[in-house]
Amino acid sequence: MPLHAQSLPAAAFDRLAAHLDDDATVLSIEQRRQENNRLRALIPPGDTARELRWRALACWSQHDDVQAGLAFAHDSLARARRAEDRVAEVRLGYCLGNHRELSETSQAALDEYARALRLAEATGDSRLIADGLASRGHVRSLLGDQGLALQDFFEAQRRYEAGGYRQSARMNLQSIAIAYRRMGEFDKAIEHFATSRVASRAAGDWSTLVLDLLQTAFAYEGLHQPDRAMAMYREAEDIARKHTTRYDVGAAYLGMTGALVMQRRFDEALAMAERTRREFAALRDVSNEGMIELYVGQAHAGLGRHGRALTHFDRAVLDFERSANERYLELAYPERAASLHALGRHAEAVRDFKHHLAVREALQAKLGDQRAQVLRYRFDAERRDDQNRRLAKENELRAQESSVLAAARAWQTAALALIAALVIVLGVLMHRQLAHTRRLRVLALTDELTGVANRRSIELAAEDAIAAARRSGAPLTALTFDIDRFKAINDTYGHCAGDEALARVARACQGTLRQFDRLGRTGGEEFLVLLPDTGLEAALPIAERLRQQAEALSFEDLAPGLRLTLSIGAATLRADETALEPLTRRADTALYRAKQSGRNRVEIEA
Repeated sequence: MPLHAQSLPAAAFDRLAAHLDDDATVLSIEQRRQENNRLRALIPPGDTARELRWRALACWSQHDDVQAGLAFAHDSLARARRAEDRVAEVRLGYCLGNHRELSETSQAALDEYARALRLAEATGDSRLIADGLASRGHVRSLLGDQGLALQDFFEAQRRYEAGGYRQSARMNLQSIAIAYRRMGEFDKAIEHFATSRVASRAAGDWSTLVLDLLQTAFAYEGLHQPDRAMAMYREAEDIARKHTTRYDVGAAYLGMTGALVMQRRFDEALAMAERTRREFAALRDVSNEGMIELYVGQAHAGLGRHGRALTHFDRAVLDFERSANERYLELAYPERAASLHALGRHAEAVRDFKHHLAVREALQAKLGDQRAQVLRYRFDAERRDDQNRRLAKENELRAQESSVLAAARAWQTAALALIAALVIVLGVLMHRQLAHTRRLRVLALTDELTGVANRRSIELAAEDAIAAARRSGAPLTALTFDIDRFKAINDTYGHCAGDEALARVARACQGTLRQFDRLGRTGGEEFLVLLPDTGLEAALPIAERLRQQAEALSFEDLAPGLRLTLSIGAATLRADETALEPLTRRADTALYRAKQSGRNRVEIEA
């Protein structure tokens, strides 16, 4: 039977607080609110420390209304600072970051998480640090910084597993899968979410289960399977209505809106968008306004109402620019460009198309850097582990040697033999580590899909080539090319066929070039070729061979009737140029002219 605060000592508060703070405690939102209310009733009068502990626990789930939650977090954090309670200040800082993400911008949330994480690191509390890393990684991933996000998640995972926080570790693995989904590794993400759903159902962890379903649906959308995505969204909505929060219901509606747009069910998408807006408006949550506006604009555009669509696209772009969300801007710019073109506003359409290309290029470059960051992080982690193992072996060796010498000098010969054997083992391990290091270095400079140089590698090669050309006075020509209408190939035949086609084109072009020429992939279907000691006149036959070689490729085993062509731009290094950017900019201008002139051709830029 329930007990009143007046008849319970402070120890009763501590027991309940410890239970609610236990990583193994899984409660629904409503159950957690009820327990938080019980905990509040147990606070001894005038006990500031226990009141702050209650606030830190209640902050995440006490209010459906986002603005009310934000006000509670601000007030509670101010109280913690006045009381100089550092642990409460860290936890409430994380909670404030969460509410700022829902009511303001992702960048504002990121700043709040960073401040609280610095305080957590000063306390030395490993779980507090892990919670901050996981929260910061979530926002970094949302903003497109998957490499940095994964570094945060990996370090948080190490701390959770070392501390035995299995529930937090499981949820953090879900965040890692989300980051991989955002990097385009959809099948890997779907497999992980399927495993997580089984565990979430078994534990009655409905909030995590809803997130598993929503993320699986996003992955199916990435694979252009809106029907399967819609089934996941509907299941998420059903569970959210029974077990979690109104925010989760709104998130499911938002996903359904996007799936309906993909299915070209535009009138239904508009109706669903209004339901979505009402759900979030009831919570005073504005964090999804930009995506709602984008979906509404796509639906109006699909119905041929480009004037109305443009109003919504403008709002979406403004929201995404305000939050500096490049992932969403990459989606919005081409949609607005299409409506501007349909309305005859061609100059503005070209402007948006250029914005789209710039954002896409930045994201592709960032994605390459992020994969390299992940490789480097894993390499460094493996190296640290190897060093720790080696030190452990060395310590074990020294202990054994001391023990043998102390026991009897008669064992000296055996001890020396053991040392020699261990040295040999360490030598073998070191040899393997060096070989592993060399393999990672090659991977870090190679595009994993095509096998040619990645963006980082080709840019380093370009710096060397430009410096050599400046010293010797020899000419240097750059070719930029991409595959014509490659998006249509992906949309028609699927990303697997598109990836294989990219790899074959890269191999064919690599085989066509001379021994000292360099080929690198700089973006999705975009490549750069460096032709040292080659002027523009000598470069044109090489460019033409590349074009012909790609056009001659057969892809009948992938998709009957599939053919690919290249548009190529060429430019030669000028006497006053000392960097790659102006050279490739002129080559890109020529490439753009090749596109405008009908594609499948070579153009030059003096």
